[in-house]
Amino acid sequence: CFDQNIKFVGRGIVLYYKPGTDLKIGFIVSRKIDKLAVGRNRIRRRLREIFRLNKPTNLGEFIVLARYQIREMSYREIEGDWLGVLQKTKKYDRENTHY
Repeated sequence: CFDQNIKFVGRGIVLYYKPGTDLKIGFIVSRKIDKLAVGRNRIRRRLREIFRLNKPTNLGEFIVLARYQIREMSYREIEGDWLGVLQKTKKYDRENTHY
């Protein structure tokens, strides 16, 4: 599944990106991050809200994989991490678009 995607790493998230014609997103928060479902769902809700408020302008498939460090990060830190990783995808698109 991740073989054809481009990987961008942040402090609390890893973003797998595959350019496409429509916008799709998936969030993965493993049991290694938090053993309780309550904690994993809280992280997932934060990621969804950050995505909703800061949608990417480039289209494609996005898979957001939470890293262990996300547990200690505040909402603002996670948002900054998302925006940083998103900038990398835009830079990748600019460098790899052939007109």
